[in-house]
Amino acid sequence: MKNIKNISIRGAKTHNLKEVDLDIPIQKISCIYGPSGSGKSSLAFHTLLAESKRRYLNSLPNDVKFFWNMPTAADVDSIYPVLPVWGLAQSNPILGSRPNFADSMGLTEMVQRIFHSWGESCCPVHLKPLAPIDIDETFANELTKFKLKENEVLHFLIDRSTYQEIFPEGPFPSRSYDFEADEIVSFEEEMLYWELFRIKLSGIDKLKKKLSEYPVARNKIFFTFKEKGGLHKFPEGGGYKCDECDYTVDRIKFSPDELSPYSASGACPECNGHGMNLEYDRNKVVKYPYLSIGEGAISLLESSHFSYLFPYLEKELKKQKISLHKPFEELPQDKLWKLLEEGSGDFPGLKSCYDYLESKRYKRTVRIFSRKLKTEVLCKSCHGTRINPKVHNIIIPGSDLRYQDFFKLSLNSSLEEVESMKSSVSLDQAFEKRLMAIESVLNMAKDLGLGRLPLMRKAKSLSSSEYQRCILTKILSYQGSGSLFILDEPSRDLTIEEQKSLFDALIHIKKQGNTILLVEHSEYMKSQSDFLIEMGPGAGPEGGEVLKTKTQQKKDKVGALGKFKLNPQSSKSKRNIAVEEIEIQDREFPSLLIPIGKTTAIWGDSSSLKNTYLIDYMTNTLNYLINDEPLTDMTYLREEKVKTDFSFDGLYVFDSQVTRTNSRSTVGTTIGLSPELRKHFANLTVSKNLGLSAGHFSPNSELGRCPTCEGKGIKEVEMSFLEDITLVCDDCDGKQLRPFISNITDGNFTVFEALNKPMQEVIPHLNLTPKFKKIWDLVKILKLEYLSLNRSLTSLSGGERLRIKLLSQLSKKLENSLLVFENISSGLSEKEVLKLFEFIDSLKFKGNTLVVIDQNPIIIEKSENSIQFK
Repeated sequence: MKNIKNISIRGAKTHNLKEVDLDIPIQKISCIYGPSGSGKSSLAFHTLLAESKRRYLNSLPNDVKFFWNMPTAADVDSIYPVLPVWGLAQSNPILGSRPNFADSMGLTEMVQRIFHSWGESCCPVHLKPLAPIDIDETFANELTKFKLKENEVLHFLIDRSTYQEIFPEGPFPSRSYDFEADEIVSFEEEMLYWELFRIKLSGIDKLKKKLSEYPVARNKIFFTFKEKGGLHKFPEGGGYKCDECDYTVDRIKFSPDELSPYSASGACPECNGHGMNLEYDRNKVVKYPYLSIGEGAISLLESSHFSYLFPYLEKELKKQKISLHKPFEELPQDKLWKLLEEGSGDFPGLKSCYDYLESKRYKRTVRIFSRKLKTEVLCKSCHGTRINPKVHNIIIPGSDLRYQDFFKLSLNSSLEEVESMKSSVSLDQAFEKRLMAIESVLNMAKDLGLGRLPLMRKAKSLSSSEYQRCILTKILSYQGSGSLFILDEPSRDLTIEEQKSLFDALIHIKKQGNTILLVEHSEYMKSQSDFLIEMGPGAGPEGGEVLKTKTQQKKDKVGALGKFKLNPQSSKSKRNIAVEEIEIQDREFPSLLIPIGKTTAIWGDSSSLKNTYLIDYMTNTLNYLINDEPLTDMTYLREEKVKTDFSFDGLYVFDSQVTRTNSRSTVGTTIGLSPELRKHFANLTVSKNLGLSAGHFSPNSELGRCPTCEGKGIKEVEMSFLEDITLVCDDCDGKQLRPFISNITDGNFTVFEALNKPMQEVIPHLNLTPKFKKIWDLVKILKLEYLSLNRSLTSLSGGERLRIKLLSQLSKKLENSLLVFENISSGLSEKEVLKLFEFIDSLKFKGNTLVVIDQNPIIIEKSENSIQFK
């Protein structure tokens, strides 16, 4: 390996790649760039990453491989050498509600280790370590429940075999315990328990000294008193207590599992380690408070499950003189909710409905239905930390930060606490090393703009950009050599300064002996890379080639900084959206004006909360004012702080979150052109004679799909100890439809050809309705006409998937509306960003107001108005 200078890829043919041969230098930072759809992701992820992962999994024992989905072999002649690989794509795959932000960075486990190894329980009030309770004091407390007289004699006994081990040569004791008589008697050798010593209650202060004279474990000693006093076990330990109050615990040390929310012993018993509990939400039960009860304000009673209860409710409302016709929000709330939830007369109440739903939770449909009525609320037992309350009060000696309090902090605050701990806590070198590792992770996350995020934030709620930076933090703290890191646009949503911090970390990984491959469009990241690979020349069939490679010796220190002047611009307007100053997540924002009918670019640090401000606060509040319902949730909704005299017809947010897809999701079904194509073939004379409808031309419908492969076009043969085999379906020849259907032709193309040829060859032959003509025009504007309708979404690049999603959203009628776009430049080259922005900017001529949240300098430069968040 020492003599190998490059990773050699030969004959790569994945997707649109055309027999690509490429040498990627080892222990360097390489950057692949080019137009969206040119084959960058196909080369980096679907070839190099997929094949490296497949070969690694094949090297594992069979009992381990059994639990993994083995990737199929990449369409490539050879890759050598195959390095251990780390991949980071542009998506957030987390679906579960247990993982949080700290978990994603690997921070939770690091904190668990340090609190397990050096932490001890403390008093929750005084935050001081607990002292062991004296054995005399413990035993004295034990005796208080017997209410003994001061002259009472206490007899201490051990079992016969233990006594004989201690005194093998005698002497015999003077007393023993008779179980049948339940009393102390004169010594009899056959008795099971023999007396060790005895003292009077008045001399209990001598107990510790007496015990020290005998090498006997406390758990083997018993005591009794007077006649029929019974035999009692001597307390093993005294526990621990606070010197300043009555707080006591049984122990101060815990196992690693007891500090983990992922183990049964460590998870909070109330929320099962989720940190949140699901509770029925009045705002979801009454989804439309502006409606009257008679008009259906109570959505739960509109469902088929419970609609039979409405007449009983109506009867009770009349009894209590509560109107059926006034808006729900204008009725006396306390009186109304008491009736609704607890019931009255023949109306059993909504709580009985909740109980019924909970009793039927084993049914999937019921779980989905009830989930729509619930909201996550903070667990009152663990306060969102997910851990068992018994370990909440662990502290590191010398610090006053409790284990549970650490996870309640934001990343910035936790970094301050760790820095404080470095100066205040003086332990061994191992502790300092672990603490420095935690500090390194926190500093890296802060440099990547994650400083304001709470550590308890659910991982599934992170944007794809935030999640990508979380995983980047974990990867950048990697200690090792000989690995390959493949990163898809890690600069996304980062300013130039944040990109500098990121690149410095990448250089650190490179110096450890690792290889890094970036798929990037950032001019700065490209300018700093050691080796450049340009893909192209176009997209789809016109791409898939390596146009040139270049080794960079002297790096451009300025990069993209000097290319555009990113000075905030302002465009005066008579009509504006006026946003008053507000505090969000402990940060104060000044007042803001967004001009009506113009394009405003919003940019700034990734930690500046610009997305939260513009979407969760401003747009959400406007939507509530216009449509009487929030766009997201009520957290940052402030009716009195957002004002405008313009009447918007609609409000739309176009985010950059790539929608999760499955293997059946295609371009045609997503943008809506496949249904039009199916109607075209269903209207042919031959189709009508055969009695075929539009559904017969869909591989997802039982009417027309191949019954052998169920519309997949392939058959997968599971192999127990080898890779699964994928074969083309013999019956449909991979065409997914029944053979006689897939071969129907309109004179230009067969059904199969129409679905699998580029859209630019097929769609012009169709008679499109105005609705679908608009979709086709958008396809051409977004430069996606090279894709086929049957192209799987999972095979598209990040830029292609983003434009497909944008197209499906923009196909609706957009006039006199507020349009908010988020990170639309993601995955696009400079030319593509410019063309996309020109199209989006043209929407203002239909009376729309545009807000574009993006860091791309082209968008900032071309916008009439730009606002920088810091």
